[in-house]
Amino acid sequence: MLVTGMDGSEASAEQAGAAGVFVTNTADQMFDFGGADDVTNTTTTTTSSADATAASSAEYSNNDDEMMAKFLFKNSGVIFENASLQIGVKCEFKEHFGRVGIFFGNNTPTELTEFTSTVDLGASLQGKVNVTIYKEAPNRVFGNEQVQYFINLECLSMFQDSPVLRVNFKQSGRPQSIAVKLPVVINKFLEPVDMNAQDFFARWKQLGLPGQESQKIFTAKVAINTEDNQSKVTGFGFSNLVGIDPNPDNGVGAGILKTKSAQVGCLLRVEPDIQANMYRLTVRSSNAEVSSTFCSSLEEQF
Repeated sequence: MLVTGMDGSEASAEQAGAAGVFVTNTADQMFDFGGADDVTNTTTTTTSSADATAASSAEYSNNDDEMMAKFLFKNSGVIFENASLQIGVKCEFKEHFGRVGIFFGNNTPTELTEFTSTVDLGASLQGKVNVTIYKEAPNRVFGNEQVQYFINLECLSMFQDSPVLRVNFKQSGRPQSIAVKLPVVINKFLEPVDMNAQDFFARWKQLGLPGQESQKIFTAKVAINTEDNQSKVTGFGFSNLVGIDPNPDNGVGAGILKTKSAQVGCLLRVEPDIQANMYRLTVRSSNAEVSSTFCSSLEEQF
């Protein structure tokens, strides 16, 4: 694994470990949700022609974009609900590993039978994210009962899309299908880094090559509030570096995106113009895709 430090230096995973960077090969060392006795190393499903046919008749959540935006800054909550079923998640991330606890709640007194749940990576996530089942969901959900389904994640490299959770069951003999995105996005593997002003601006100048910076200038979508801005910066995964910028209204952050194949140092500046109700948002990193993705994701939230 190639590790890129905030100073631009690179080291192997072994060298990083010797330098005090935590490196592990198993997610089980980091997470303990409880209630799961066995680990089933079953790879996730991929889209086939049969899956495509099932997906065409599935009931998709109609607020995926809104839901995914909220989960940029949080790791637990309800991702789908209709008259029959509620689906909630609780996620935890560390280094390039993650675990997602998925909770299915039967909203009716009627038993849900032939209950199955799978995670579909799709073609765009193949080779970029690994998913294994940690705890299977039962094949039936009794009336007003909640059951659990746990998956382990490994981020191999930069990715754009999110896995899709597919749920199938019968209620009073009538088949139902649901497909909804899981809130697994690339910033979940971003970890905050503390820096002083000298180190920040030295690194900022180093990341000045074409493609390393992504910048957006736009009208604020909500009333500008610097405290809310700080919460969004830290919720996204960056540190909130106080006293770095001479303008106290400006937000400054730093973080390292951790994947199995590489670690990418990222810097952020959020500069509001309160009178004009506008922002200048800048992300710099050694990876153009990372800079562009983070900047575009954050733009929609300010």
